[in-house]
Amino acid sequence: MTGATHVKPRAGWMGGMVAWLFLYVVMVAPLPWEPLSCWSAFASVNVDFLFVVCVGLALRFGFGNRWWATHFVVWATLFVPLYRFGHTLMPVYFDRTFVLFDDILLLPSLIYLVTYESSTLRTVGLSLGVLLAVAVLYWLTLLASRRVLLIVSRPWLAALCFGCAQVIALGYWVDRSVAPREQTEWVRASMLGAASDGLVQEVRSASWRIRERLRDERRDLNKLLSNVSGRVDGLQGADLYVVFIESMGRVAMEDARVRIPFEDLCAELEPKLVAANVASRSGWFTAGGAGSRGAHMQLMSGINIDGLRMYDAVLRSGGQTLAHYLSKSGYRTINVQPAVDVEWPQSSSALGFDFDLFRMRLPYEGWTYHWGDMPDQFALASLLQTEGSGDRPIFAQYISVTSHAPFRDIPKYYDDWQAALQPGAFDQPDHSYELEWSNYVGHPDQVRAYVDTIGYSLRTVAGLAMQLKRPGIVIALGDHPPPIPFDRNVDHSMDVPVFVFSNDEQLLARFQSLDPGLVAPVDRLAVSTKMFLPWLLTEFDSSNGHQSNPADSTSGSGK
Repeated sequence: MTGATHVKPRAGWMGGMVAWLFLYVVMVAPLPWEPLSCWSAFASVNVDFLFVVCVGLALRFGFGNRWWATHFVVWATLFVPLYRFGHTLMPVYFDRTFVLFDDILLLPSLIYLVTYESSTLRTVGLSLGVLLAVAVLYWLTLLASRRVLLIVSRPWLAALCFGCAQVIALGYWVDRSVAPREQTEWVRASMLGAASDGLVQEVRSASWRIRERLRDERRDLNKLLSNVSGRVDGLQGADLYVVFIESMGRVAMEDARVRIPFEDLCAELEPKLVAANVASRSGWFTAGGAGSRGAHMQLMSGINIDGLRMYDAVLRSGGQTLAHYLSKSGYRTINVQPAVDVEWPQSSSALGFDFDLFRMRLPYEGWTYHWGDMPDQFALASLLQTEGSGDRPIFAQYISVTSHAPFRDIPKYYDDWQAALQPGAFDQPDHSYELEWSNYVGHPDQVRAYVDTIGYSLRTVAGLAMQLKRPGIVIALGDHPPPIPFDRNVDHSMDVPVFVFSNDEQLLARFQSLDPGLVAPVDRLAVSTKMFLPWLLTEFDSSNGHQSNPADSTSGSGK
């Protein structure tokens, strides 16, 4: 009896069509913030899909083993939409290109952002649901990949699937719901090509050499600080507050929907500031490129923070920050972050703060707001009550919470700051919008809610300056553009407004590179925030009579 006859596995035409279309949909389905409609996305030619199938077929015949070919198709099919997620999200909402090597570190922050308001039970449930969905998606993709690799060896089934693709394209043209002016991208941009280009760019720039770049940054900073003592006696014991207003960027200020109500608010605040004997100046800074954390670290350290890997390197390096220098000058340094609800040892060991005023130390019991639980006014009023009248001058860094996305709740503002600390003061928001992360993208009230929250935060910062009982300086600046797809000016993509308030004219006069008032000229160049530390230490150094100008060192949107 002869040996057993090998039976070639067969793929039915219906299963083959379903598998082919499933892989195609996984790879090309548009994301909510992409301008393409579903029809235009499915009707376009996707180079990645054709490339993956062809390479999978080559691997199958080349190795004679379906395992390698099948798993290549699975991983490549799932990689494309994941890469497109970051590749399209970053330019639309964060005004910069996607860098896989660095931005992969944002994944834990993204998960924390989405689950911030969820209970522990709900978070566990969501996590299990996501894991289950990923497992099912991987299993279905595996089955579909096997079936597709079978049908590509049967020409008539392959032709049938290509014919179905043409039917989809025809359906696009007869669909009356598509706007006539919509332009169809018949060939979608290749994500595998973009990933390859990004890899080549990373290799050429050697961006993984974080230590070398940090060493160069330290060397440049030390040159700027070579002639200063490191003490800021020129501040004459004045309190110093640095307030980062979340999501306040220049690209938003250039949009009329934001600029007009912002200028109206400034016109309202300026007479009140004058009546309280507080003067102001304003201008533009260029923030760090690693989100909120990068913006804070760049100003505090004087190091250019171009990504989270550089941020982590600076955090571990043990260099001197603004808090270290001010502490040596006799200041009590305080890190105020209402959104942080755990102990953070690096605040002291790496950043040099004497005391952390985080969520667990702020006695708030009112309405739970969309980020940080409490309004900015309550946190700052608590800071003034507990630290504003001590024997030592204070330096406080405050990270705002009210203007953080999704901008849902706008608190009531109290002209009497003592009223803001009374029980029940914030039991209800002044008004709210139906904004959640689940409906945030493309919501019609997105811009209006954003305007209300940054207006509240700026009003609160101006109120802080008017509440000072002894000489002080309040510096407020944005940290990054808002996650709203405004029309982008690439030259201003990381620029943020800066406002300086003081009840001491001589102290305010030192900020001569900024313009008087709250509205900076739109054509003014921006100065990198990494120059703030050397400028402050030079300008207020007791042994230096020269008044320096940060714009003399670097300007023009941080370039």
